[in-house]
Amino acid sequence: MPISRVVIVAVTADERQAWTADSGSGTVSVIDLRTRRQRGSIDVGGVPMGIALSPDEKTLYVGTRTANTVVVVDAVTNTVKRKIGVPGQPSRTVVSPDNRWVYVSLIESGEVAIIDASTLLEARRARVGSHAEGIRHHPESNTLFVSAQGENRTVRFRLPSLEPITVFETASRPDPVYLLRDSGK
Repeated sequence: MPISRVVIVAVTADERQAWTADSGSGTVSVIDLRTRRQRGSIDVGGVPMGIALSPDEKTLYVGTRTANTVVVVDAVTNTVKRKIGVPGQPSRTVVSPDNRWVYVSLIESGEVAIIDASTLLEARRARVGSHAEGIRHHPESNTLFVSAQGENRTVRFRLPSLEPITVFETASRPDPVYLLRDSGK
């Protein structure tokens, strides 16, 4: 089975299994990393642009851009549990370290949304800027960084309020967002 335009990859901590968001086919591929073979695929619909594995490795959250959904997948059985309507074209997803929240960048509306992982309902959203895409949670400071590709900037939000606290100007079309520890040097 060929994998169609892989966009984002989620990997288990033991590096035995991976899932890829395949934007060209509307699926998520399930990969056995020991055998280096695809074990199957999960139909999520739309254009999957982001995939995040919960820290407990039980759930995948897939942002499907054109379907305006975040698809919740059981990572043990590799089956769709639910599709959550999230207007604004969901793109990248990330899960909080305590498995409580799912953060989703919304590329069309230029916002970021927070989904309560226990109720699977949207809790709140905030403006980021044109073409919100890259997203990263910083657990030590409990802040969220989201890039606005159309405005060449990244916004840092306080959590859980989603209050913007810092705006960083960047080079052209920032995506993805990575955070490095300060080495003190």
